[in-house]
Amino acid sequence: MPAPAKAHTKAGAKAFVRHFVSVVNYAEHTGDTPAISALSAEGCTGCSAGVRTVSKVYKAGGRIVGGDSTLQNSTVELGWAGQVAIAHVTASVKSTVEIHDYPGDNRDTRRPATATRTRFLLMQDGDGWRVAQIEAAS
Repeated sequence: MPAPAKAHTKAGAKAFVRHFVSVVNYAEHTGDTPAISALSAEGCTGCSAGVRTVSKVYKAGGRIVGGDSTLQNSTVELGWAGQVAIAHVTASVKSTVEIHDYPGDNRDTRRPATATRTRFLLMQDGDGWRVAQIEAAS
């Protein structure tokens, strides 16, 4: 993990979310999901759903084409619960068209490009962060 993404500051929370999104992009291209789990807190339903989706495609012999996500216009609210840092990072997440390409022709799925406001809830974990939840922002 990049050193700036470990800081329990607003800049550190932004850097962590950028790193997390790059890890998700890598997992979608390779099927290699353990790094997502390593950056996710237990109980992060959005994180585990993403891991399940990627794993399902690759276990079936498929691959994911496209779907690259980028962050724009992020804001951070930083607070403390006792001595534990908590951050809400809200950002516009833009994703390209994503195709789940399975062997043969019948099961492929296509997800259109998207642009959504997304909130990442981060919790301090030792000298870094973990994603506790991912949700649509209002």
